Amino acid sequence: MSISKKIRLIGCLLCMQLSLFSQNLVSDGSFEEYKRCPSSITSIVRKFPLLNWYIPTHGTSDYFNKCCRHDGCTVPRNAYGTQEPRTGDGYVGILSKRIYSEYVSSELKHSLKKDREYYVEFWVSLAEDCKFSSRRIGLYFSTGKPTVISTAKPLSWEPQVVSSSFITEVEQWVKISGTFKANGDEKFITIGCFHNGSKDFCKVKKSRERTAGYYIDDVLVVDIDSINYLDKKPDSIPLNKTAQVLKNLTFPTNSSIIDESSYSELDSLQHYLEQNPKLKIELSGYTDNIGKEQDNLVLSQARAKAVAEYLINKGIEVERVSYKGYGSQYPISINETEEGRKQNRRVEFKLYE
Repeated sequence: MSISKKIRLIGCLLCMQLSLFSQNLVSDGSFEEYKRCPSSITSIVRKFPLLNWYIPTHGTSDYFNKCCRHDGCTVPRNAYGTQEPRTGDGYVGILSKRIYSEYVSSELKHSLKKDREYYVEFWVSLAEDCKFSSRRIGLYFSTGKPTVISTAKPLSWEPQVVSSSFITEVEQWVKISGTFKANGDEKFITIGCFHNGSKDFCKVKKSRERTAGYYIDDVLVVDIDSINYLDKKPDSIPLNKTAQVLKNLTFPTNSSIIDESSYSELDSLQHYLEQNPKLKIELSGYTDNIGKEQDNLVLSQARAKAVAEYLINKGIEVERVSYKGYGSQYPISINETEEGRKQNRRVEFKLYE
């Protein structure tokens, strides 16, 4: 495959990923938003440091982040072993054995709709210092807030998405994914080991203690009906259309200040660039044809620059990011209607090596 075809394929796949993350029903699926940086592994349930996640049982799930300075909760090396986050700076950790299991729960952005089909994925990695692996690591949806604080025993719930095989990978992240049809009004998720006793554990190292430990990162729940990429093949993109529009990027009128509603899409773009360090990005800003063309040129340049600075401030190397404004040139729709003008006010990106 030629380099140009690879770039077009990557661009298409990135758009798919951006679509997924911008419509993710999970608040902080990558475990980045905390009330305070963790200073130790968890010993008191109510002091769990994440903003959008909590511990639903008496088990003490842990949070690991690069900001931590305590040996137990640091990244990459911590109390369980050594692992880099799949994305971002943090991830959670759970332990599970025959009579004890840890979980984390979160409230979705809105309730699931009856008979709608949803796609679910999350990523796990076996902690290298643990002697056992487990199967039946899953994600459970519930209508009510799961709170079983009086026990740390394994939950007997049946998760809608669950692994059926033993996960023993300690170096790479392993994806657990699936789809399910909602009964309606599910609003909470719980992740952990929903095992049925000793048969769901497998020894990977010599030990009497049947304890499995896993890191968890990048939780995604999305309504399949709300995304159209599933039926779109990369080869269907015209060969001369290598630029992709940041569809969820918005600015106030006559302003280059990025609206907060655009952050999730830009963060997904930043994460993708972070995971593909050989790629560079070229940003192009455009306006409609209202006003003086010189003013439009300045505004389009400022908006493209705003996106570039956002990515750079998030850690993308400055030499990998370029930008330019084109004013009202190269419209993708008519300027005679408000809807057409809205489509022409945009920032596009191209990826290249």
